[in-house]
Amino acid sequence: MIGLLTVALWGCPSFAPPEPLGGIHQQQEEVHMKKPSRQEFCLAALSLIGTPYEYGGRLMVPGGYGTDCWGLVADAMHVAGDEAAATTLAKWWTQRAFDELPLFVTACPAPGDLFFYGESATRISHVTICLGSLSFGGKRGFLHLAEDYLLSASGGNSNMKTREGAFKRDARVKLFSVNSYRRPDFVAARSLRDYLY
Repeated sequence: MIGLLTVALWGCPSFAPPEPLGGIHQQQEEVHMKKPSRQEFCLAALSLIGTPYEYGGRLMVPGGYGTDCWGLVADAMHVAGDEAAATTLAKWWTQRAFDELPLFVTACPAPGDLFFYGESATRISHVTICLGSLSFGGKRGFLHLAEDYLLSASGGNSNMKTREGAFKRDARVKLFSVNSYRRPDFVAARSLRDYLY
């Protein structure tokens, strides 16, 4: 369905990749090996479209068949090639991630940033991945969709424990335009800048 897909950087003219820092940050990068780029992370997340919803699930663990919203973030990091970060992120849950991850510093979130939802900043219950604008290239040419998109493990809840239940409710990882996914419980966005370059 997606064919050759690139995620362009991406609908936010003020986005610029962070400048490399010396000292401690450089040492952390060497220990951390290779952080995935925002594009690699977004492409990895897109590869999970259609994965069944499983509350508390992770697709990338033995016996896993599906994922929930936070598992989607950890699984995308795993697919992007950073298993250490995936393991760290998998130990969190949506509230802890909201509390620990930094706010992004511009008014325009970058692809790979996370949107958090809930009753309040102390009661976070859902997260989505910001993808920015998408460009599709294939045999019939090139199509650029100017609208911004996000990815969500959608349609499930804490009772969703079986693959059959997920299929019955069409609960799975889905792609949404930002405009079609307006929710009144949006709280704030957070950045994965410590995990992506």
